[in-house]
Amino acid sequence: MKVIYGMIAAALAAGCAVFNGGRDAEGFARFEGNLAHDVPSDYFIIRYEYPDGVYTNRWKKGMTRWMFTEVRQLKEGSSVLTDGVLSTSKRKVEARNWAKWLHAGARNVRVKFVDENYTLAADGREDAPDGFTSLFNGKDLSGWKGVTTEEKFNLPNVRREASPEKRREMQAKADKLMKEHWHIRDGALFFDGLPGGYSLATDKDYRNFEMIADWRLLRVYGDSGFYLRGMPQVQIWDPHTWGGLGSGGIYNNRKALSNATSCEDRPIGDWNRCRMRLVDNKVTVWLNGVKVVDNETYENCRTEGAPIPAIEQIELQCHGDPVEFRNLFIKELP
Repeated sequence: MKVIYGMIAAALAAGCAVFNGGRDAEGFARFEGNLAHDVPSDYFIIRYEYPDGVYTNRWKKGMTRWMFTEVRQLKEGSSVLTDGVLSTSKRKVEARNWAKWLHAGARNVRVKFVDENYTLAADGREDAPDGFTSLFNGKDLSGWKGVTTEEKFNLPNVRREASPEKRREMQAKADKLMKEHWHIRDGALFFDGLPGGYSLATDKDYRNFEMIADWRLLRVYGDSGFYLRGMPQVQIWDPHTWGGLGSGGIYNNRKALSNATSCEDRPIGDWNRCRMRLVDNKVTVWLNGVKVVDNETYENCRTEGAPIPAIEQIELQCHGDPVEFRNLFIKELP
């Protein structure tokens, strides 16, 4: 905490400093200046990425290790979120000149000043649109169940062919893992990204549907996704990782289009809205209001040549990276 707050002390600038490009969908202003002025509020949220050495193994070896951090100074206290790990403190984070810190190499620096009544849980929370029902109540894991890879029980055909007794046994194991790694934090559904955790699934199975989901990655080079009817996957990832390829593509398609047609992702740590429609075996995806997949075939990558299941659970994918979800809504279609 001492190191983090030392960085923040050199990082926080005033609201009248030089910002670029106005304010984004969440009300954050991008900071590219180096002047300190009067602070419009004692309370604020700042998001940024900073370099922290290089990766030393696997496919990222030699790449710069960027750390995503979100600092919150709110009425109830201060907190720091770094790569999904949250720490809190009673110490107040002061707004001050941050030019020196910016010159050290931080990127994607943006800040939002808020009033004393601001709460993280209420910010961005919406009611279900007309015709949709909510999949997440913002309070607990009601309506969700765990998924386990043990004995390949993450595969729809394995679950279907198992006896009721076996399914109950394996579901109990999956739910135990779910409770260890999936949590409710500030009104959002949070996956910690730690070893042993796996995907989260709807209690109910779905045929044709349209789904709305807000998500944000909490780690640079992060990875997640949606399994529609138990099939991989509508992709969530950091476009830095894959040469600018945006989220929303159907990653596991082999013959049909697999990539998103454009990159509409917001910076790491910002919320994105994904809208997905699956009718029979055709899928359409919008990311942040832009159609990035247009009525493409959703292939069964588990069994080549076979159709996707006619009815199955929807899963929020674990890929070993911290991620948050909120505003999860669904509408069943004919």
